[in-house]
This record gives sequence, C-alpha cells and structure tokens, in this order.
Amino acid sequence: TTILPNNETFVITGDIPDLWLRDSAAQIHPLLIPNAYNGKSLVQVDANLERVVSGLILKTARYIRYDSYANAFKIHDHEKYNDFDREVLGRHGYIATWNYELDSACYFMRMIYFFHASFPFHPILRMQEVKDAVAIMVDVWIAEQRHEDNAYPNGTLFDCIHCGKPYRYNPSELERGGKGTETAPSIGLTWSGFRPSDDPCKYGYLIPANMFAVAVLKYMEEMAEIVWIDEPL
Repeated sequence: TTILPNNETFVITGDIPDLWLRDSAAQIHPLLIPNAYNGKSLVQVDANLERVVSGLILKTARYIRYDSYANAFKIHDHEKYNDFDREVLGRHGYIATWNYELDSACYFMRMIYFFHASFPFHPILRMQEVKDAVAIMVDVWIAEQRHEDNAYPNGTLFDCIHCGKPYRYNPSELERGGKGTETAPSIGLTWSGFRPSDDPCKYGYLIPANMFAVAVLKYMEEMAEIVWIDEPL
C-alpha cells in the first residue's frame, strides 16, 4: 500500500505491482465490516486506515474515469509499451491490463457503499469524481446489454483512445476479432469479456457477475438518493 499525494492511495494486487480494481477493494473490505471492533468498523477506530480506504476510493474513481473498460492500472503513466500491447491489448498510459471484467466495478461500488456506512458524510464520497465513476460504469453496463449490437457508452473519458467504438480485445483470446463468443442480442443481462480469473468468458452473460451487479446497483440507487441527490442516476 502506498499513500500518495492528492488524497490518493495505491494498493497492489500482491504478486504484481499494479492495482486491480477487484483485488484492491477486496483486500480492504475487512476494514469496512460493521461492528468488527467494539461496535465499529476498523476504519472508524483508526484514522490511518480511514486514510488508506478513502484514498483508494478516490484513486479508483479516477482510474475508472480514465478508462472504464480497464481492470488494472499502474501507479504512473510512463510505461513503455510495444505496438501489440497498445493496439491489441489496449495497454497505454496508466492501463496495466484492459481485460473488461464486469465484477471489477462491482467491487468499487461495494467499497464506497460500505465506506458510506461508516462515514455517511465523508467528503470523498461527495466528490464529483466518485459519483462520475459510478455513472460512467452504469452507462457501460447499459451499453453492454447490447454487446452483440456493437453498442458502446457515449461519455467522454479523461483518456479517449478507446472512446467512440465498441470494446474489442486480443482476437487470440476473444473470438470474432476480439468481440467474444456470440450472444443473444439483448436479454437484459450485461456482457463481460473476462471472468474474475482473467480467463475469457465462454458465455458472455456471466451470471455471478450479473448477480453482483444487481446487488451493488441497489446500493448505488440508495447513494444516488441519499448522498448525491441525483434522480437520473
């Protein structure tokens, strides 16, 4: 864990010095469990832990705002990538891996919801960047309900190399030129390119990840009403 300036925190996955959206949020989750210590969560009883988690929330929000399909990021943006990394694997700037995994942002949403339970009025949660990250991912999930129709979110990101076009990955991992195996045009579920193991999905509507998305969207509905006062969201 690295405490960064600008109220940010960087938490690596463990064996690789990059930040995975899933892994970092999962690793700090025990700190957010209610009533874990004398009726409080651990972040409520230790200001240093609160700083770690609030900083991770902000850093993750900024990464999602950078590119909403990436699942892992580097602490800096000056990595030297070759043409294959950039053009086929989607790596550039802060992006360490560009395997789109539906559950990645679910962990981010769970993290901010449980943090809100400990600190209902924390200023980090009221930052525009945090709400924007949630709204961006909701747009991605809506677009990916129509993955077969080549739908994509229309919002502008900080980094727009991948804007304005549907998600495509390495054709050797995802069939049909990087689009993935064929799915039904629209059945309400939202598509994921990869499983949490980073293996390609054989069936694009990954059921456990969709179940997770349903759960955290209920969390975000509550926060949109209580914290952000944002009826459209």
